[in-house]
Amino acid sequence: MWTLYDYLDNRGRNIIKDWIQDLEKTERMKLKAKLLTLEKSGPDLSPGLLAGTKLPHIDKIKVHGSVQPRLLLCRGPIDLHQEFTLLLGVTERDGKLPKNAEQTAEDHRQEVLRDPSLRRTIHE
Repeated sequence: MWTLYDYLDNRGRNIIKDWIQDLEKTERMKLKAKLLTLEKSGPDLSPGLLAGTKLPHIDKIKVHGSVQPRLLLCRGPIDLHQEFTLLLGVTERDGKLPKNAEQTAEDHRQEVLRDPSLRRTIHE
């Protein structure tokens, strides 16, 4: 089993949990199934579960629905062999992520690297 973590903002707020709760029920259930697969499979992921982005350490999980939710994440970054950190939830429009979404996810990854105990929590 792999451990999943959620990014915490500078106020200690779990922005991933908040974002997931705001999804429609159908999309939330699809995302939950994909996260369970990620937790169980780790590097032996089902083909197509993770899609790359323009940045080397950032991937995304695509959920198809009435909107196009995308969860940006990274492997590790503390233990590359046992964990993933969920960094940012966004909605893709016309096949494009919001401007600066990938860079924001990378910034979040860097914050986790600097202070993992304050910048992430176990995913529920």
